[in-house]
Amino acid sequence: MGWLLSAVASTFTPSWTTSALIVIVVAAALVARRHQKPKGFPPGPPGLPIVGNVFAFGTNDAFAETLMQWGKDYGPVYSVRIGFSNDVVVCGADMIKTLLVKKGLDFADKPHLIEADLYNKGRRGIFVSHCREGWEHQRRFAHTTLRGMGFGKVVLEPVIREEVQDTIKQFKSFAGQPFDPRESLATNSSNIICRLTFGRRFEHNDPEFHQLLTYLRGIMGFRAEGEVMVFPFLRHLYAQKTRWRTRLASNRNMFKYFGAKIDEHRVGLCERTRTGSEEPDVLDFIDAYLVQARADPVNFNDEELKVVLSDLFIAGSDTVSTTISWAILYMAAYPDIQKSVYEEITQVVGEESVCLSHRGALPYSEATLMELQRLASVVPINPRAAFTDSELGGYHIPRGTRVWINMWSLFRDPVEWPQPHRFDPTRFLNKDGSKVIHRDSFLPFSAGRRVCMGEQLAKMELFLFFMSIMQHFEFVFPDPQSKPSFLGVVGLNRQPEPFLVKAIPRMEQGAYQ
Repeated sequence: MGWLLSAVASTFTPSWTTSALIVIVVAAALVARRHQKPKGFPPGPPGLPIVGNVFAFGTNDAFAETLMQWGKDYGPVYSVRIGFSNDVVVCGADMIKTLLVKKGLDFADKPHLIEADLYNKGRRGIFVSHCREGWEHQRRFAHTTLRGMGFGKVVLEPVIREEVQDTIKQFKSFAGQPFDPRESLATNSSNIICRLTFGRRFEHNDPEFHQLLTYLRGIMGFRAEGEVMVFPFLRHLYAQKTRWRTRLASNRNMFKYFGAKIDEHRVGLCERTRTGSEEPDVLDFIDAYLVQARADPVNFNDEELKVVLSDLFIAGSDTVSTTISWAILYMAAYPDIQKSVYEEITQVVGEESVCLSHRGALPYSEATLMELQRLASVVPINPRAAFTDSELGGYHIPRGTRVWINMWSLFRDPVEWPQPHRFDPTRFLNKDGSKVIHRDSFLPFSAGRRVCMGEQLAKMELFLFFMSIMQHFEFVFPDPQSKPSFLGVVGLNRQPEPFLVKAIPRMEQGAYQ
């Protein structure tokens, strides 16, 4: 570095602009030198000075495809450089399962990402919280409390079925005309979380409910510009952009909304306590949390509760509604598979309402739903960070290293899934098609210490929503000759591009009698 500076100085006397440029370049070079790969770090594709590999990534599905291709070139554990950050990418079923399960604690932390910092700068709650004692408190309490309220148990089936029936009613209201199903699905899925957290549901036309959904969409649909992801300090230059202001406003308004709900519940608890009961009746999750906060105010407080509530809505409603949206898109695109699903449901269920007790008797339909989850890959990339110095695939991964788990590769590994882009429900069936096969590489809810807390509830919702709407409607595209896009739009999850379908009621089956 010294010889370079001497050569520059002896060649010319720079202007102010040139001097500033030289300072920037030298500073960048020094920073880059400080961020060289540590000893024993995985190899990876060569990158450009300062920016690293970012120009090779692409966006949305192309990003995950690029990471998957590099996995073939450099192995299931390799490195990429994003700006000055040396990151690790993990691909393939075997290595992903090793990381999630066998090395679960070593890689249980969450990294610093712009979207996560905007959503939850203090890293409270469950979703993007660091792997710390406070995270364990919040997760354990939420899991125990929600299970006590029926989370993932049959006792919640009537609640889910009520929202399913409301979805059917909404779809029927379009009278066979083209519509986008995502709005109705998001509303009804969120209402299930409302039941658990607020102790009530909302009507579709309730302005308060629509406002909450608007806040959630503003958070989930936001993606920072690529250059901000590479150089986080640039976020200060973008803070006044309209989309950034909208995003930050959504955050503030959502937490303000949850704060008002917490205050309402605190008043309700006080009123119920004054009736003479030493301990008030707990009616929902917020009540339970406020009672816990009385006993442990250090770990349980209003600020933590606001973030936990937002975590529950984002993780507990959007994943289900997005998966069912993908299901409708694929069903309309593959009418033969849609017909087979309907015929099995008709044969087994008849004109009755679909119930959880029908699981096991609908192998082809269940296999179709699992194949839809595989293809949808709602969470294509799972960001983690090394909680401690660790070893993975024979390489040294220092504590704090950002790790990108390529779940896309888990579901599109041609070794695990021959012809991975083909829609084939029989992948999940035994030879005679009589039984569903639960494959080890099928991990739509992740695994290990950070496994989706709402996995069992989500499975119940997916089964009841999918089977019920398949029983009641045939889905077709407005233009039969049009070719749908199966490309995803990636924000906090992978959603289908906007699309329209017709929901043709199967009146002859007595679906509305």
